[in-house]
Amino acid sequence: MAQRHPHNEPFRHKVPSASKGFVQGAPRFHGTSHSPRSPGTHQHSDLSNVRTSRSCDDTHMANKWAKGVRKGTPKQPQILPNDVLEGFLEELQYVWLDDHIIGKKAKGDAVYRKLVMFLINGPNPWEIAFYLVTHASDYEQAKTVTLSFTILVEFQRWVNSSDNYLRGRENEFLTADLQIQVFYATTGRHMAYFNAAVTAFRLDHPGNDFFVPVVQAFLLRSKLTEAAHIVAKLGLQSHFSQNEILVPLLLTDKSNVIENYVMGNPEQQAIILSLLDHLCARNTDILSFAQSSGIKNVKGEKLNKKVLSKFAMRLMKLYDIPPEACPNISENRAMGAIRYLMYKRYVEKSIGYSGWDDMVESAVGRNDNLKQQLILELLGYNDITEAVKWADRYSLPDCVLDPCVVEARVQLRKERAQLANEQPNETKVMDVEEDWDEEIEQTQSTTSVYYTMPISESQITVVDTKEKLLLCLDRLQKPQTIVGIDAEWKPCMGTASERVALLQLAVEDHVFLVDFMELSPNMGEEEWVELTETIFCDEAVLKIGYGLDTDLRMLCKTFPCMKEPLLSLTKVIDVEKLASKVISEYQEPTPGEAAADHDGVAKDQPE
Repeated sequence: MAQRHPHNEPFRHKVPSASKGFVQGAPRFHGTSHSPRSPGTHQHSDLSNVRTSRSCDDTHMANKWAKGVRKGTPKQPQILPNDVLEGFLEELQYVWLDDHIIGKKAKGDAVYRKLVMFLINGPNPWEIAFYLVTHASDYEQAKTVTLSFTILVEFQRWVNSSDNYLRGRENEFLTADLQIQVFYATTGRHMAYFNAAVTAFRLDHPGNDFFVPVVQAFLLRSKLTEAAHIVAKLGLQSHFSQNEILVPLLLTDKSNVIENYVMGNPEQQAIILSLLDHLCARNTDILSFAQSSGIKNVKGEKLNKKVLSKFAMRLMKLYDIPPEACPNISENRAMGAIRYLMYKRYVEKSIGYSGWDDMVESAVGRNDNLKQQLILELLGYNDITEAVKWADRYSLPDCVLDPCVVEARVQLRKERAQLANEQPNETKVMDVEEDWDEEIEQTQSTTSVYYTMPISESQITVVDTKEKLLLCLDRLQKPQTIVGIDAEWKPCMGTASERVALLQLAVEDHVFLVDFMELSPNMGEEEWVELTETIFCDEAVLKIGYGLDTDLRMLCKTFPCMKEPLLSLTKVIDVEKLASKVISEYQEPTPGEAAADHDGVAKDQPE
């Protein structure tokens, strides 16, 4: 290694105290005080005010300083002499251009081996790595197929590997000065550069709010997508209001960027869902909202409640958020379900009376507004009798009902009163005459209409207590047991989260109906985990079901504690998948193929 001389020592910047929040040589943004806000605080002005309140000189200063970093005018200090670093860069360049090393992975491994050996002699590996990345001959190309990017990726690999002899001591070597310069050197190019730098140089560490003014400079230059990506990677969402980033992203149809922005951040997920729910409310004018935001290039064709509602539902599904988080959207979806049921019953006439009431109740739920809307929809199909029935069931007052429904309700009550005053004997005679069950038994045997149970009712147990559950699990643990599994849940028409209500477990001589709704209030997570392991993870028990993927997914959704033990699922047969595989593999031979096979067999047989 070359001898160190004083004149070879590059000038070392003095790192300011943490209280200042800026580094020497970095641009200062005047008039922007940014202390971290507590989660849930969103009191910023809208983006149009932000743009006009900050000086354009700040942007010029940021650009000038970043340009200086990229071009090599004063670079960050290095402890090793420049000639040593340049000599090592030449070695890496030789490896990179070596035709005998074929493939990106092989070249990366070769660079990594060189780095490991060189960093051992370096007092500050992070400063060395930054110098190598920014001084590589192809750094200005800003591509991922360059030596510069490969050095960065392999250094990131070193940081996370056992070769990192400074693990746990990173804060001793990573200064705010260095991190700011890494930020400027890796932004404005392929996003993979910045992603690798965040990990390698710990740009996302707690207390990194000194990046906030830098990100604001991106917003001032209308680089919204880049700013959102940077904020998400650095975890700075709490420093920006929804009007600064989320609202502009939404109005410019950057849904993919929004998903990345709120990923892993429940607070931001709640904010975007609350915003979407507000925009989907009946009394919200989306166009007025967009105009008042001051955002340019608004994608008006995508700003309708149907599109926004679908986006919200995708986010809720993606991040496992219950529909109750968006009451307006849930109400709109439930109203759509009600109209669909009306169409199926009154137009297609494909829904009978047996399931009608249950489906309507599921769609309406406990929403008072939907109860009134249901009555109006029934009136639209001129079914006043049904409207009165539901008005009475929900105990709706006359003041919220259409006059014709009120009139029909009064008339119906009079008729009921008259029937109640009739002689009891006449009612009894009528009941005897209309004994439909007796007529059915006389006309045909019930065995020809219904499936018969192969076991008696005494062999069917409703498991609704812990004691019964223990008996059920003891029976399932018998060796060589085969158990059929099926989960049941009630559809909620988008108004609430669907939860498993019943788990059917059938063995050869008994059926257990496990009532989850009764057991849930009395059981803890450990007991649910034990139940899961006993039923699904016992190698001595064969489990059979149809469409088990859906059942297991619903079980995990209802009881998240089941997710981990279900990873050890064993000895399971899904009849749906088995049947699909058998059918796809079975091909009935054509007549010609059958004849050829027959001839071949005949020839092989001895005469």
